[in-house]
Amino acid sequence: MPLNISIADLSPVAVPGLICLLVSYLLGSLNFSIILSKFRNDDVRKHGSGNAGMTNTLRTYGKWAAVLVFVMDFIKCAVAILITRAVIANVVEANALSSSVVTVSGYLAGYICMLGHMFPVYFGFRGGKGVVTSTALILFIDWRCFLVVFAVFAILFIWKKIISLGSVIGAFVYPIANFIITYLFDYTGSPLANHGDKSMLYLIAVTVISALIGGTVMFMHRANIGRLLAGTEKPIVKKK
Repeated sequence: MPLNISIADLSPVAVPGLICLLVSYLLGSLNFSIILSKFRNDDVRKHGSGNAGMTNTLRTYGKWAAVLVFVMDFIKCAVAILITRAVIANVVEANALSSSVVTVSGYLAGYICMLGHMFPVYFGFRGGKGVVTSTALILFIDWRCFLVVFAVFAILFIWKKIISLGSVIGAFVYPIANFIITYLFDYTGSPLANHGDKSMLYLIAVTVISALIGGTVMFMHRANIGRLLAGTEKPIVKKK
């Protein structure tokens, strides 16, 4: 089986890939913050920041509701990635294509699921900011990048108790960490990658996609960034 991804690899996976991306978007559109609030005859978007995500759920309904939203939003992205990988892996095996195509399809499925969470078709295209779904994406794609991004988030959150600060900086760090790790350990041309089997095209593809992921999360936090710069962003504090 060839080790390097090429443009020719994309032809057999085009149709099943597009179907998987559609499924990923529909899964992402299951915004569980909104769904939970509907069970309460409410809409979480009417409260707090107006965002349909875990942080606003925490502030509006409490920690257990936030935990449930986190788990369900995490799972939907994981499912989207796993389904896509399984389908594309069968196509890759049947056509003797590069295994790199499977990894790239996972990136795309996770990103489209994240977009579904942000712009859910079921709820008027007004959703969350994609932090939890992007967390699942990073973990399921490359645990090494996840450790770096999580460490950055954890340090900033422990220091400032502001979720948006950790999310924005983590999103900024992600494509940088992904490029460095992929180049050093996976790219065939790296002197450190004794068993690297990834081509330059693969390196470029995953770097561009990870930059889209990080950039999209940062864009969705543009109002938070403004408040952070102004020093008015509220931290998460324990209730008495």
